[in-house]
Amino acid sequence: MIGHGTTISGSVSGDIGEIVDIPQIINPSVTVNDDSDMASVEQWEEKAAGWKNAGQATFTVKYTGEDTAEKIHNALGILQNWTITSPVPSGKTTGATLVCAGIETGYSIAAPLKDEMRQDVTIEFSGKAIFTKAA
Repeated sequence: MIGHGTTISGSVSGDIGEIVDIPQIINPSVTVNDDSDMASVEQWEEKAAGWKNAGQATFTVKYTGEDTAEKIHNALGILQNWTITSPVPSGKTTGATLVCAGIETGYSIAAPLKDEMRQDVTIEFSGKAIFTKAA
């Protein structure tokens, strides 16, 4: 139960519900640019790092009624700061946090026959994510 107690909240939307699953919290990447020219040694391609991208996160929350659904719906398309907070480890007073500006780009609601209703939410991050370790 490593992730038990993890929370996600937006600076505009607030806490958006009871988290069930976060299969991928963040997936940063960097583009690679071709930096080759006529002087490249023995015609080997030369590469250079380009733009960095903080990626996106998709997570699942329990459908706990209209309040949760309304918060998620109202956050769609709004750039806000998102904070993902991990549980407080033993001997610490705060959990680790990951904070990054981002836009909720989509959500879905599932209503299975034999399980609870859930909502999947996707956030596309913008700019640099700031990680603070547990203290």
